Amino acid sequence: MFTLIKLLFVAYVYMYMIFSGPPGAPSVVANTIGPDMVQVVVNPSSSGGLPTSYNVTISNSSYVYSNTTPAFPNGSAMIIFTGLTNSINYTISSVAINCAGSSNPITIYVSCMYYR
Repeated sequence: MFTLIKLLFVAYVYMYMIFSGPPGAPSVVANTIGPDMVQVVVNPSSSGGLPTSYNVTISNSSYVYSNTTPAFPNGSAMIIFTGLTNSINYTISSVAINCAGSSNPITIYVSCMYYR
């Protein structure tokens, strides 16, 4: 009985995501949390379906790193990028993903500035 209820719940969530469509472009906030670290928090858009994961890329002229991370149940996600260079500008791009498709990318710019 419990397995049937669980299966019906999973089917409901899957159908909700399909009928809600692909997610809207997420909002992105980045914070320097150490001399070579940036924390990126990605939040879902109020339009479109709820994201199940995010593809987040951080780059500059000599560094590119991309990470696909699952979303929390509320649709947000957090990623920490390490190995960055202090006082260097980086570009952060994010795309929200669910089973119905992907959002348009959103891009922000951040400078890795850490003061002790």
